[in-house]
Amino acid sequence: MKVNKNKGMYLETIINNSIRYYEINQIALIRKQFVPVKITRVINQNVTGKLSNKGDVDYYGIYHGRFFAMEAKQTQEKVFYINNLLNHQ
Repeated sequence: MKVNKNKGMYLETIINNSIRYYEINQIALIRKQFVPVKITRVINQNVTGKLSNKGDVDYYGIYHGRFFAMEAKQTQEKVFYINNLLNHQ
């Protein structure tokens, strides 16, 4: 069984550090949109859940008075194909 633990954490760390920099220097206001998860089972330290509905983008914010939203994706490939994004993203 392949476990995808911490998948994308490197990219998320870079984004979160950038968000802190932008806020400290009053460049932009950016927030992370949390994934809507419904917990279905808890056994000891193991938590099982499923998405309660389709989530929106990963991050949203204001930059120079304009709203923006972005999806964060990480890949080990040299290219990222746009068809890896779902319609609701």
